[in-house]
Amino acid sequence: MSLRTRVNGFTAWINLRLREYNVSLSNVMLDLMSGTNLKTLVESMTGRDISNVQSLEGLTQQQKVTRAEWIVRELKQCNVIPPDTFIDARLFAMRSADHVFDLLWRLVCHDIWFVWERAEYLQHNNPGVLVQAPFKWIPNKIKGKSGKSKKKADTSLLAGFGGGSASSSPQPRSSSSVAVVWPDSDLFKSYKTKLPDKAKYPKADECILELINAHLKKTQEGQKLSVVRVEDMADHRVLCCLVNSFVPFTFTSEVLPNDRWTINICLDTINKMFYGESSFTSADLVEGDPMAVCAYFCYFFMIAYKYRQAKSVADRIDSIHQMIRECDHELSQIPPKTEDSIQQRQHNELQQKIDKLKAEIATIEGKFDVAHCRNWVDHVILTQREVHKSIRSKIAKRFDTVEVPRSISINDLSLAMNINLSLTSGTAFYLSTDKEPCSEYRKIVLRNKETQEYIDDFTARNKEPIRKILGLRLFDVVDVVPADFPQYDFFFEAPSRNKVLKSGAIMLYQVFPGNHIGWHRQCLKSIKENEVDTVKNMITFFKTQLSFINATESSTGNTALHCACKLGCYSIALFLLEHGANINARNNYRQTPLFSAVEGMQRKICNLLIEWGCDVNIRSVRGTTAFESIKNDDFRDHLTNKYERFASLVPKITDGDSETLKLMIKEHVSGLQPLCTLRSRCINGSTLLHTAAYFGSVPLVKSLLSHKVDVNLTDYKGATALHRVRNSECMKALIDTGALVNISDDEGNSPLHVKCFGETNKPSEIDCIEMLIKDRARLVARNHRKLMPAHCCAMQGRIDALELLLKHGDKEIREALEKEEESTPPSLIHLAIANDHLACAKWLAERNFSLKDTEADFLVEKVLTETIKSNEQAAVLAFLFECGATVNPTFPGGNTALHFAAMMPGTTDVLELLLSHGADINAPNSEYSTPLFFSCQANNMFSASILLARGADYRMKNNKGLTALDYINDFDEWIESGFFTDEIVTRLKAYSLKHSRDLVRAIGHKVLSGHTANSKGMTKTLNVSKSLLRPISPHPLPPKAGRPVYITKSLPALLPLPPLPAKKYPEVLPNGGYLMF
Repeated sequence: MSLRTRVNGFTAWINLRLREYNVSLSNVMLDLMSGTNLKTLVESMTGRDISNVQSLEGLTQQQKVTRAEWIVRELKQCNVIPPDTFIDARLFAMRSADHVFDLLWRLVCHDIWFVWERAEYLQHNNPGVLVQAPFKWIPNKIKGKSGKSKKKADTSLLAGFGGGSASSSPQPRSSSSVAVVWPDSDLFKSYKTKLPDKAKYPKADECILELINAHLKKTQEGQKLSVVRVEDMADHRVLCCLVNSFVPFTFTSEVLPNDRWTINICLDTINKMFYGESSFTSADLVEGDPMAVCAYFCYFFMIAYKYRQAKSVADRIDSIHQMIRECDHELSQIPPKTEDSIQQRQHNELQQKIDKLKAEIATIEGKFDVAHCRNWVDHVILTQREVHKSIRSKIAKRFDTVEVPRSISINDLSLAMNINLSLTSGTAFYLSTDKEPCSEYRKIVLRNKETQEYIDDFTARNKEPIRKILGLRLFDVVDVVPADFPQYDFFFEAPSRNKVLKSGAIMLYQVFPGNHIGWHRQCLKSIKENEVDTVKNMITFFKTQLSFINATESSTGNTALHCACKLGCYSIALFLLEHGANINARNNYRQTPLFSAVEGMQRKICNLLIEWGCDVNIRSVRGTTAFESIKNDDFRDHLTNKYERFASLVPKITDGDSETLKLMIKEHVSGLQPLCTLRSRCINGSTLLHTAAYFGSVPLVKSLLSHKVDVNLTDYKGATALHRVRNSECMKALIDTGALVNISDDEGNSPLHVKCFGETNKPSEIDCIEMLIKDRARLVARNHRKLMPAHCCAMQGRIDALELLLKHGDKEIREALEKEEESTPPSLIHLAIANDHLACAKWLAERNFSLKDTEADFLVEKVLTETIKSNEQAAVLAFLFECGATVNPTFPGGNTALHFAAMMPGTTDVLELLLSHGADINAPNSEYSTPLFFSCQANNMFSASILLARGADYRMKNNKGLTALDYINDFDEWIESGFFTDEIVTRLKAYSLKHSRDLVRAIGHKVLSGHTANSKGMTKTLNVSKSLLRPISPHPLPPKAGRPVYITKSLPALLPLPPLPAKKYPEVLPNGGYLMF
């Protein structure tokens, strides 16, 4: 037994008990006897104030012994420990580990039996049952104070010496015995079948095993497991199934290895989800000390049952509100004043039912903190997402490291810490900074010190050899010196499992494989064995990677959907389709899943595939379609008729024919033309419910919901009907039926995101936004691009929607914005400017919203380069200067704002604005070209005239030795324009004469050198001469109509905007509507 293991196990349990008193221990052996911790623990067990025991600090050893005797007597009087229990108070006061843990173990046993008695009630599946009484392990306070017992306990002659100190000696029951008052104890125990007398209770460890096995049976995979010993709990599948029994789909044990890393992430997740405090690790679990493991699982079940009840409270409150809404709806159908006795009776019954439901809500709220329960459920959901993210991150990294606690061989370390070395054939790697000889077969793993990325050449095919990366010989033995490569950490393969690693050394091993091939094979095997839950777990875990769900068998090319369709696994096929399986994927014979369903004569699945829009015209390698390969005429005619029906109805519905939609629903309800399931995305990726919500048809929506359609059903984008709805009446019908207002689609957008974004060039849906806010939609929820609903409003310039959001959550929104990173997401003003909503940007600025540090200069560049399109560039730039943008920023290539403004076609408002703000008129870029160069190269005479009038130096030369005027294309046009002063006109004439003379000299040089050119050749010579005189940029900006633009080569390519949410329109329904970002 390791002292560390017991300390970790008992500390987890004791911290849970002391949480209500805001007390937390880091080490039970060190902290239990400090202050009033021991007194607080005993009071949490008995519910009585021990007035004669206070702090143990500053007491003599004898005084501590006396108080220990009082504490033991108090526990006996309250029947927390049996009256015949003997604890050596002297050794306990001296902090003898055996005696401290002996007393703590008896207290843990008390809590284990306490939970075991109430387990059937706490495992009940009906939330209405679970909310009858709060689950508490702190007894009700007992009036009166405890006193000293007048009878002395018998002591063993060997007390305090060796094993005799732990012996049990019968003690007489105190005359002051007081029963502990547990709240609602009879109610809890009434659900326990055949509850024996307390003297016949099973042992504590047997109770723990019984609780574990009961919860394993609640999951499909757990039904194959059985825990018969404490040592069996070190199996990662046991922990995964236990957590999943309380929070489904948290762990996919089929993906996770049986390794210390998996066990540790399970234990960490328990702490994070349930607000626990525990240092219990995989090493403690592997050691298998019964007392420590049972103490930890006592802590686990106590806190997990507490969460289960909290979730039941939230679920029950929601279900009651749903029933009240349904009753209100039925009441609204009955006239308020009716003389019909039947209607009057119905009205009274409904009203009584509503009153009863409201009374139940009041009762629940009196027993539980409903807000805390809801927050806890939300916290668990967020933690679950973080856990999935951590697992995916580790899968990408593949490796994990372990610090060696003491000098030990790799083999012994693997056994002690449950390290799985199967992926590296039983070997491991160790960190070394010394020179190591490496043969061509010895493996090396590098770790980039900056990115912490692992680099190897053996976890997947076609990887670049490590030796090649390091510039070493690919073959033969070479000496690797890590000091020569300071950017990497070097992990060398150990020669054998018997290599001894020193204390503090770092060992590395592979946790996950480098590809998904093994997992995909396991998924296909589960499909063939019709293990629905296993398939769902794996597909859900890899839902962000479509490559997994659409992966193929190497021999046949079949996907998971092919296999499910051929074998008739309808529920699996539907689940695969709902999670993005390619319905038209082709195998090696170019056959789609429809071919597989036809081959297996699976009529229901064939109907399902047709409803989901499969392509029936695809031909296999034999040149036949799926329908042509059917030999049964009735089967072929049935599928052909079904396809032709959908081919005629879907286009009409897509074009907005609500009557056709109504007909399809009516035929399904009547059974005339039923669908396989109302979950089918039969309207170009949307279900009937989504389509009805989009059209705003309240009767159709209610009709579908009355037939038990899931109101939170998702479409091909992961959006619910609440995302698609376009009017408040239909939205109210959905919310009244239980639509989740904070549910996210595949891009993380909540319905509030969608409504705040709205439809382009259409008014804001203020009534819908207000309804969502009233139903507790989260104002600061972020999508996958880290955008909140306020960001979506700014993107569309919706000032009215922003006003509404700030009215309901100004402080909350501002605090969330202040916590944002500098890089992402963009500020509200940034998004408004980037989408050409200057009025919205000004409105935000007036309310003290601001740009982030570098955004102003960034936006100036994008406006000037017309990456951001704006009809009022000068006004936008003036606003940006007011927001702190610099007038002379330096952009790539050394260009300033004035360089870009100088070549802009059209009006010169921007140019004059920059000059009025003090822009440097002669600022050179990296090629020593001033803004005047850009005007001349762009043939922008008006801009050039303004620059010259403001004092631009036309004598400055660039790094090619040319002045700005050398880049003019047509001097005559510039001279006759009338834009320039007489001095400049004279200078232009001189440059024109100089260019003519240079051209004549070039031609003469060709003639004198004996190169006689024909007319075609002369034209080519002239063009070459002109190109030599005027270098043309490969990156011209949009020219004026009918006029060429010439730009110097020094102008850099324009940089794109940072990733901003793009406005994407739906592929499903016409005329705008649901917009994705």
